[in-house]
Amino acid sequence: MGKGIRITSAVLAMGLALVFGFEGVAEAAVVRAKGVMSASKNKKSVTVNGKRFNLVRKTAVRIDDNKATGNKLRNGMMIMVKGRGSIGAKTMVADAIQAQDEVQGRVATLNAAGNPPTFTILGQNVFVDDQTIFANLPGAMAGMAVDQFVEVHGFRDEAGNVRASRVEMKAGAGLPETETAEFKGTVGALTATTFSIGTQAVNFAGATMVPAGSVLVNGQLVEVRGNLDLGGVLVATMVQQEDIEDRAFEARNGQKTRIEGYVAGLVDGATTFTIDGNTILLLPNTQFRRGAIGDLANGVLVEAEGTQTAAGLVAREISFERNRIRIEGTATDLTGGVTMLGLAMEIDALTDQRDVPALGNRFQVRGFKDKLGNLIAEEVRASGDPRDHLQGPVDAISANSVTILGKAVDLSAAIFKNDLDQTITSGQFFGTVKAGSLVKVRLNGGTFVADEAEIER
Repeated sequence: MGKGIRITSAVLAMGLALVFGFEGVAEAAVVRAKGVMSASKNKKSVTVNGKRFNLVRKTAVRIDDNKATGNKLRNGMMIMVKGRGSIGAKTMVADAIQAQDEVQGRVATLNAAGNPPTFTILGQNVFVDDQTIFANLPGAMAGMAVDQFVEVHGFRDEAGNVRASRVEMKAGAGLPETETAEFKGTVGALTATTFSIGTQAVNFAGATMVPAGSVLVNGQLVEVRGNLDLGGVLVATMVQQEDIEDRAFEARNGQKTRIEGYVAGLVDGATTFTIDGNTILLLPNTQFRRGAIGDLANGVLVEAEGTQTAAGLVAREISFERNRIRIEGTATDLTGGVTMLGLAMEIDALTDQRDVPALGNRFQVRGFKDKLGNLIAEEVRASGDPRDHLQGPVDAISANSVTILGKAVDLSAAIFKNDLDQTITSGQFFGTVKAGSLVKVRLNGGTFVADEAEIER
């Protein structure tokens, strides 16, 4: 298993269990979830964080603070759900759903050829990837143009960038605005009538404050609606405290909750991090799926499931949204990224380069494989381990080998381990592994002959 974070103390486990009430306590029937949704074909249910929520007659649906019906929900929207169901059930009932975009307005700049592609709206940087859903935009990113009016759903990363899950065109370039511009962010440079969110100036002199009578302060999270004037200032018609509308969807102590988003605030050796400002606490028995604890890093997209406490969400399970790829070896090429073990990992503007790759030096690179088959590096750091490692989803299996990322690995002399780091037999290993299983192998120097193969969840 990965060893990037070590949590080995039984005392810690017992202490957290007593303080947070995690072990041996039945979870409440109320379930809260936040993440990107997909809708069923009949629009009678939505799936978020791997859980399906049935829409019933009494389900209250709001989209961008307006009452709506369930058939208006669209794939890729960011939603919050308050639901209920039996413990462990795969299907819940949704009592309330709120869909909220992250920013909407005119595209100011566009770089479709960027790595990754990006555009800006109201001073907000928006990044797209192979999982972004495009609506009313034939050709996806290639169909976008400066001055189009678009709505963006997605996550915020640690740097405040929007990682788009859905981009929908509302009006074409040069056409009158049909929607009010809106975006979220933290108040800064506050005066009696103006403030800024990032680089975007806002004039709120004539805005309606929600709740009524509320007073702004620097550092406050708000949602702003209005229109740009000729000088590029957003003249606000409404400024709303963002946490007010979200309060009904926040999990209470003892309730089960699931949160999807980008890891932030993670320090090597720590047992906590945040997702969208929510504190996540790890236990020694926290389970990891599609990766290992060592795959956690800032900027990695994960889903945390657990029980809410006063201190934060105590994670029973952390699921990586993409199977984690790990390559550790000597850098042999730096074209467009870094190549090790004959596998090229792309380095882009979002890659956390703890150490800059240099030919002939050893590095550990973690990332993912996108839908187009590209290997994308999310973190690069120097390695002092003289042994080569390869981790990824299995492509194919034969009598004494597995193929990982197109590389056939000979396992005839390997020691086998399961996902609990326990030694198992060859028969147990091959009886468990199938195409798509995540496997990590330790290789004999310069070869694809493994001396150890481990199943990751």
